[in-house]
Amino acid sequence: GGIFAISNSDPNISRCIIRNNAASNGGGVECTSYSDMTVTNCVFDNNIVSGSGGGVRCRDHSSVVLDSCIFTNNVSNNGGSGISCGDYTDAVIRDCKFHGNVSSGNGGSISIGGSSNHIIVNCTITGGISNRGGGIACLSGSPTISYCTIAGNNAHYGGGGVYLQGNDIAAIIRSCTISGNWAGEQGGGIYCEYSSPKINNCTIGQNAAIGKGGGIYCYSTLLDPVIKNSIVSGNSSECGVYARYSSPILLYNNVYGNAGSDYSGWATAGEGDISVDPCFINPGYWDDPCNTPGNLSDDVWVDGDYHLHHDSLCINAGDPCFVPDPCEIDMD
Repeated sequence: GGIFAISNSDPNISRCIIRNNAASNGGGVECTSYSDMTVTNCVFDNNIVSGSGGGVRCRDHSSVVLDSCIFTNNVSNNGGSGISCGDYTDAVIRDCKFHGNVSSGNGGSISIGGSSNHIIVNCTITGGISNRGGGIACLSGSPTISYCTIAGNNAHYGGGGVYLQGNDIAAIIRSCTISGNWAGEQGGGIYCEYSSPKINNCTIGQNAAIGKGGGIYCYSTLLDPVIKNSIVSGNSSECGVYARYSSPILLYNNVYGNAGSDYSGWATAGEGDISVDPCFINPGYWDDPCNTPGNLSDDVWVDGDYHLHHDSLCINAGDPCFVPDPCEIDMD
C-alpha cells in the first residue's frame, strides 16, 4: 500500500508517517522475498487491508526490525492489523506502541506465523480487537515476549490478551503485565492450545472471560506449560487458571482472588504457590457505564498501576533459586 520492499532489498525507513494506505496485504509496508528492513521512529495509522498486516506484513524469508514505532487504528480482515509475520521470517519488535488496531482474523495488533523465533520486547499493546488474540496471536513458532504491557484488548473467542495455538509453539512470556483483557469464550489473559509456553515473572490481573480461565486457559498441550514466579489475581470467569487435557506446572506463583476459584479442571497449586492479596499499588478495573452487570462485553477497562506495595507478601516470595538474566530488572 505505502512501501513495497522485495527481492533482496535492504531499506531503512526512519521518522515517517505512513497513513491512510490500502492494499490486499501490507497496507503500510510489505517486506518480502529475502528482504531485510529496518523501521525506526515511524507512525503507522489508519492503514487498511483485505488480507493481513494493516501496518506491516513480513513474509517469504525476510526480516524486519521495528524500533520505537507507533501503530494506531489499522484494520485487517485476516489478522495482524498492526504487524503480520508469516512463514520463514524474523522480526524484532522493540519499544513500540500499539493501540486501537482491529482485525476480523487473529491478532488485533500482532499476528505471528511460521517457525521463526520472533522477539517482542518493551512494547505497549492496548485496545486491540480480533477474533482470537486481541493483543497478540501466535499460530506457530516460538516468540519471546518480554517487558510488555498487554492491556484492555478484546477477543471475540479466545485469548483476550495473548492467543497461542500450534504444536510447535514454545513461547516465552516473561516480565509482562497482562491486565484488563477480555475474551468472549476462554482465556481472558492468555489462551494456549497445543502449545507449551513458559510464563515467568508476569502479572496477570483483572482479565475477564465469558468461559473458563479468566487469567490463563490451557487445553490439550503436548508438553506441559510452565507458569512460574507470577501473579494471577482478580481475574473474572469460572476460575483464574484452567486446564483440560493439560497439566501446567505451577511454581512459586501467587494465585489469588479470582472469581469462582483460583484453579479449575486439571490445574492445581504447585510447589511454592501461595494465595494472598498481592497489594497492587492501584489495580485497574472494569467500569460498567451502561449499568449492565450481567453483560461483561460492554464494560470499559480502566488501567492501573501493578507495582507492589512495599509490604506485599509477594515480594521475595518467588523461587529462591531463581537466577535473573544479566540485563533483567527486579521491579519490586
